[in-house]
Amino acid sequence: MKRYRLIKDLPTFKAGDMFYMSKYGDLIYDSGDVGITAYARQALEKFPNILKEWFEEIQEPTDSIHWKPEVGEGYWSYYSDGEIRYLVWSMSPWDIALYKMGMVYRTSGECKKARDRKLAEARLRRTSTFKPDFKNDNGGWVVYYDPREKRLEVQEVYRLEYGEIVRYETEEDAEKSIEENEQDWLIYFGIKERE
Repeated sequence: MKRYRLIKDLPTFKAGDMFYMSKYGDLIYDSGDVGITAYARQALEKFPNILKEWFEEIQEPTDSIHWKPEVGEGYWSYYSDGEIRYLVWSMSPWDIALYKMGMVYRTSGECKKARDRKLAEARLRRTSTFKPDFKNDNGGWVVYYDPREKRLEVQEVYRLEYGEIVRYETEEDAEKSIEENEQDWLIYFGIKERE
């Protein structure tokens, strides 16, 4: 599916708005929920410079988080019980909810990896009850992956919030988590196997 970005304001759309070409050749405004036809195929055929002068084609990312299936197209997702399912996109409320939560995948492999990461995250969150006190420079200790050294390491964080999934009160607690939960950390960081 070709995607386009509007480069100049139009009366009904603003520069930067995103559009896609439907399978019928219509240019559709991508509102996030239901698309709105901006230009019908016939208008684009009669005035081919519309796309050249008012829009720029953007490359479609290949990862699932940037992909939205078209009606009738298959996708993969997982349910709350962890079961992976193949579904067909119909713009149903269920489809849209899964899309908004980032749970629509092109392949079963991507879906399985995302599910496994979510399970690892839940297990890791349960390894600490520490609550950071940023006002007093006590952000605790976090675990991170160093790709150059190819290993899990710990770092003290004083007053910054980076969106870590879990923090530990002491360096020893963080290192203990690596020892006891190494596989979950590697899954969470997307590392296939320790080299």
